[in-house]
Amino acid sequence: EQFECRISECLRDATSDKSSVSDALKDRENAQSVGYIPQYPHLLKLAQKIEDDELMMLALAVYGWMPTILKKWQEKAFSKETRFVSRAREVTSLGEALGFLETLETAAPINNSWVGTSKVLHMLAPSVFPIFDSKIANRIAGKDKITAPWVTKARYIAYLQACHAVVGKEQGKIEALRELVNGGKVRDWTDIRMLEFVLFVGGKPKGTTPD
Repeated sequence: EQFECRISECLRDATSDKSSVSDALKDRENAQSVGYIPQYPHLLKLAQKIEDDELMMLALAVYGWMPTILKKWQEKAFSKETRFVSRAREVTSLGEALGFLETLETAAPINNSWVGTSKVLHMLAPSVFPIFDSKIANRIAGKDKITAPWVTKARYIAYLQACHAVVGKEQGKIEALRELVNGGKVRDWTDIRMLEFVLFVGGKPKGTTPD
């Protein structure tokens, strides 16, 4: 409930002051030769093509999108028999997402990080699993600085549920912001992706700990 309130507040602020989102987009694209937005569909495309024994391929690609590298992983999750990739791609609802997460250990399967794992899950099922970035965690926790261990499995589940609750209630606001992002060129973005992106670019936390 606390996460849902904070996420709703962030969305409301972004809707009332759209310059915070548009300015953040300009800053990011001016600072990078290849922008954050253009990279995203390539990761989605890869996630839909890989087989169950190629999860490492996606994990490495996602970590190329992050300020750190992939150092460790759970062999079981990466095995073909576990069907991590196929099972995640089959998830189409919040209930199915919760069921999928119940099959995972408390320790995140990818880099022992629920930040990194959330990004891989999002690429596999972008309409269901939101990315839980450290910067987003700062915003919804209401703290100055969040360290990576704060983003636990339990908090990711709470964040997942909160995102779906807000999406269900705030379709109008999400659509209004969709037109703004990258000149309206992201109509293929899911509502979950739009909400997560607004949380990511709209916040200005005092400090972050890259995961």
